[in-house]
Amino acid sequence: MAFFVFLETDILEPPRREPLGAETREDALEEAAAVLALRPHALKAHVFEDATAVGTVHRP
Repeated sequence: MAFFVFLETDILEPPRREPLGAETREDALEEAAAVLALRPHALKAHVFEDATAVGTVHRP
């Protein structure tokens, strides 16, 4: 299964889709939190496993 994240930002741009290297759902959520921390305009990271929503990580 392939995990990826859509980043929701506070600027006008389409959500950015980025692949994740995680192999489990828990690891995918942790990786998404790390990606979120690196993007100053990102507010939320929506994680998917193929077409299935896994969860959303919010900026602290």
